[in-house]
Amino acid sequence: MSTIMSNHDNDHDGHDSSQSIHEEPNTVDDADATTPTSEWVLECYKLEVTATINTLVDKHEAEMSALKATFHAELNALHHEIAELKQNRQHIDTTHPVDFYQETIRALIQKFPSPAAVAPPAVAPAVAPAGIPAAAATRTAAAVLASAASPPNPANKRSKPPNTHPSSANQQTTTAKPPAPPSSNSTARKNVIIVGDSMLKGVDSYKTSRKTFRVTTQVLSGGTIGEIDGVARALATRSPHAMILHVGTNDLYPKSGSDTQDSTRSPRTEKEVADEINTRVTKLEKDFPGTKFIVSKLITREDKGSEGVAKVKNVNSFLAKCKHPLIENTNIMASHLNGSKLHLKQSGNVQLAVNFANYLNTIC
Repeated sequence: MSTIMSNHDNDHDGHDSSQSIHEEPNTVDDADATTPTSEWVLECYKLEVTATINTLVDKHEAEMSALKATFHAELNALHHEIAELKQNRQHIDTTHPVDFYQETIRALIQKFPSPAAVAPPAVAPAVAPAGIPAAAATRTAAAVLASAASPPNPANKRSKPPNTHPSSANQQTTTAKPPAPPSSNSTARKNVIIVGDSMLKGVDSYKTSRKTFRVTTQVLSGGTIGEIDGVARALATRSPHAMILHVGTNDLYPKSGSDTQDSTRSPRTEKEVADEINTRVTKLEKDFPGTKFIVSKLITREDKGSEGVAKVKNVNSFLAKCKHPLIENTNIMASHLNGSKLHLKQSGNVQLAVNFANYLNTIC
């Protein structure tokens, strides 16, 4: 009986031990499932490092592309400036450079007193060169000025040698005629100022200038008639020969914001715009009688549709009834406007400059 119980107990113990042996690997498997292995951690690190490297490479390539674009843009701008300098130099070399020297000499002569009032002292040489009479070697200050004032003869660059023959010594004089004072019809270039709104921002002052007049431009973007009138008054104190005013379009549609002092003002009618231009120019003519004031008619605009086109035409019609000189801009059409349908593209800027130059040729 005891033997049977022992076997039964042994069988029971054997069953428990086999069950414990069977469950122990499950415990080990659960632990392995929750604890990362070194290979898995290494793989995660590799993925993270690769992603970081790819991000840095992309950022570096983007920065390099931006730097290359900036470099090429600056290089192109530099080439453009060099080309303009070469063109300007060529223009200066081929457009009567003698005029500049003549103007400079006349300005220097005006600083001296009149030769008729003060006789210039004669400058006698200490020792006359051998073979040359003393009278031939004597030159006066008036003779120096007269020779400097006379323009050079480009057809005869080599001057004739002085006549030193003894038989002609008695024919030489020790004085020269004083230079004539500058006449009122001086060939000096006249100064012209063009002032107005942003429609002028593409006008090249240098290319608009001609042999008889020199142009400078002053642009006030978004400027109204009143604001540009203030700028014109400040510039008129320089006593230019003529001043062109291009204003009015911003008064038809004042900007909303802080671009102009009159930005809070409501739009004005076409007649009001033309009347104010007429009034302001009349006052300028009275205050600065030595300057000729010219009004440049408004340029068409299509940013406001057919309404804007009609308003510009109406303003120009009212301006035509004014007494002031006018510059027509009817040859500037919608095809000359850029994408904004308000400002001019390059062809429009060139045409506007030509309109200015053609008119100035008639008064300068």
